[in-house]
Amino acid sequence: YYLGMLVGSALVLAALAAAGRPTGPASRLHRARMSVRAQATVAPAEDVDSPWDAQTWRETYRTAPSEESYTVQAEGLPEDLVGTFYRNGPGNFDYAKHPFDGDGMIVAVTLDGSGTAHFRNRFVRTKGYVLEQRAGKELYSGSFSSPKPIWAGGLEPKNTANTNVVWWGGRLLALWEGGRPHLLDEVSLATSRETNLGGVLKASDAFSAHPRMDVERKRS
Repeated sequence: YYLGMLVGSALVLAALAAAGRPTGPASRLHRARMSVRAQATVAPAEDVDSPWDAQTWRETYRTAPSEESYTVQAEGLPEDLVGTFYRNGPGNFDYAKHPFDGDGMIVAVTLDGSGTAHFRNRFVRTKGYVLEQRAGKELYSGSFSSPKPIWAGGLEPKNTANTNVVWWGGRLLALWEGGRPHLLDEVSLATSRETNLGGVLKASDAFSAHPRMDVERKRS
């Protein structure tokens, strides 16, 4: 079926190209332009030693060596700069073939206005993270690489909880585009569970990883 569609499309495109192909002097000009375009797509020789190296890029994505919690002096900060800054992103790449498939890691820095900053980081203990750490191997298909066949668990996506973190409704949530949020403790960053947001999300629903907050109405 798909082969027939491809062949049919190719025949249609060929017929259209033949019908619209210029003749005479215009044809020679057309061929000259096509030749220039074709030559422009060939990479020049000096690009062989390009500074952009895919392997080097991948090596910048390394698994965080540990989970930490410590306080440092941060002199010179405004006294009214008080609160906690949260970040989320891929932090564990032990079983990920693509950086975007890495397990989420939450980082938090709390400022108390006294010139100290308290840092901590923790991996989000999703179902996939816990099972793969126990098994010591990759168990899920990646959303961006290494797809698995159906009989090897390819139908169940791995919620990596690695895309965003938001404080919403008095709760700290780790988000991933294709699944439910994960509820976290705002102080220790410990993972509690996946949440359906009080029944708002149905069994097959996912939640956006890129919400925008309306601070005046206190809604997303």
